[in-house]
Amino acid sequence: MTRDRHNSAPSRRGSAYVLVLGAAMIVAMIGVGGAIASRTARKAAQLDSDGSALSHAAIGALRAAAGNAQNSVAWRAAAKAAPPLSLSVDGIAIAATATDPDDADLSNDLTGRVTFLATAMKGQARRMVSMTLSPDDSLSDALGSALHVHGNITVSTGAVLMSTARVSTNASVTGGTIRANLAALGSIAATVSGTQTTLTSALAMPSGLEARYESIGTTIPLSSFSGRKIQYNVLGPTKNPFGSTNPLGVYVIDCAGNDFEVRDARLNCTLVLKNCLKLTLTNTVLWTTPRADWPLVICSGPIHSDMVALNLSESTAGANFNPSNMPYQGSTDFDKVDSYPSMLQGVVYSASDFSINSGVCTLEGAAIIGGEVKLAGSASLRIRYKCDSAPPGFARREYTADLTSLARVVE
Repeated sequence: MTRDRHNSAPSRRGSAYVLVLGAAMIVAMIGVGGAIASRTARKAAQLDSDGSALSHAAIGALRAAAGNAQNSVAWRAAAKAAPPLSLSVDGIAIAATATDPDDADLSNDLTGRVTFLATAMKGQARRMVSMTLSPDDSLSDALGSALHVHGNITVSTGAVLMSTARVSTNASVTGGTIRANLAALGSIAATVSGTQTTLTSALAMPSGLEARYESIGTTIPLSSFSGRKIQYNVLGPTKNPFGSTNPLGVYVIDCAGNDFEVRDARLNCTLVLKNCLKLTLTNTVLWTTPRADWPLVICSGPIHSDMVALNLSESTAGANFNPSNMPYQGSTDFDKVDSYPSMLQGVVYSASDFSINSGVCTLEGAAIIGGEVKLAGSASLRIRYKCDSAPPGFARREYTADLTSLARVVE
């Protein structure tokens, strides 16, 4: 019995030791778990903080990239080659890329949309947001008029200027009959059948048009044109008898200080006439554009019309103006018996003057003239205003944002 009592004490002490050791381990584990939980909580809090900062940074990057965007081939080409925004602020790496969501080629078309993807990164945290912009089609103040002139408008006795929409000028109006609403920054001394308004400030003129359209155009050497004119022929995006075609229908001619003429011809294109002494439209001309509201012509020099109130006739010209590769209103043929209305359909721009000495010039679209407009003799300028959206370079702004496209991107 004594031996049994003697042996039981160490056993109880061993059990107590095991219990104490177990409790210590549990306490230690609780301590380690608490430390881990504390670090996890701090990590989560840091991630939440980083996430909030990154979200703000990504939105800021998106705004900056979109705000600096320009709807030009130069900007599009640069944005295609390299991210338009890339920097680091307070340890946050920020970048924005631009892509074309429609055909994946950002620089081939000034009418295409642009999608920006902005990314902000810090450590393992990342935020991405995207938004799509469309070329702005809100008309500039100048293009809000059927005819806007930077200089004076002079209509002689016997001549007439008529328009279905406002005619405006940053200068004065003198002379004969104007059958339209009229707005002028200067004085008005003419017979006006519509309302008369005094502008409070000059309407802004477009700029950089020649370079903008030259960058997407196909050059035709002046030597390709006999007598420096297009006559008895057709020119468009699918037919160019003077060289290679341009799918956008934009052709560039450097006139090298010479005159150029379009006479008894059908054009379905935008002509960029550089260094042009004068463009003359003679007899009968049907000039349209392959894209609604695009400019018919961007001319560095004055434009003069000698057009008459007759149809463009294939039999008179001895030419087929709707061949197989250039239909008119969807129709083609091989004969030379058709006739077409002689008129201009689109936006006309001259950096200089516009004049008519006699005859009738009919424009369905709009005109912006950087110099003066002069109608002499029995001249008649008839404008049926039609401009639902602004061609590139003629809008108030470069892009409009589709706010419904703003979204966070999750990888």
